[in-house]
Amino acid sequence: MQSTTSYISADEFRAYYQTHYWKQFAKAAKANAGYRCAITGDDWKKPPKPGLLWRLLKRLYRLLGRPVKEGNWLEVHHLQYVKNGRPIFYGETFDDMAVLWNRFHPRGRLTARQIATWRRNYWFRKRVRAGWRVLTREMPRAAWRLVRR
Repeated sequence: MQSTTSYISADEFRAYYQTHYWKQFAKAAKANAGYRCAITGDDWKKPPKPGLLWRLLKRLYRLLGRPVKEGNWLEVHHLQYVKNGRPIFYGETFDDMAVLWNRFHPRGRLTARQIATWRRNYWFRKRVRAGWRVLTREMPRAAWRLVRR
């Protein structure tokens, strides 16, 4: 893969993402993906519990007078920016894109292979957390109910 910076400047990116074409293509890409995140599936609809770091950052942004975008939304990520030595602006296909939850959408390069790895890791961690929740919350409650009888 060739570097994208030699072909596309940050200003070109910003200008392109504001075009009517990109907005319509992003809507079509989300519809094509069934409005599902490539990593989490439908879990993007469930809001994450904000951690301490997020609360501090939000407070800092508000102090600086910057807008804070809250909630969950889907974003369309380019898997590649250059095809056949040329920028793919106005020539993207759905295969060149991945629909991701904003929390998983990095600014920069993320390949299809990395997305598949993140997906496996996400579902594994989710199962481990569910098992841990049962062990730490549900089992003690059930044991306490037995003791109280």
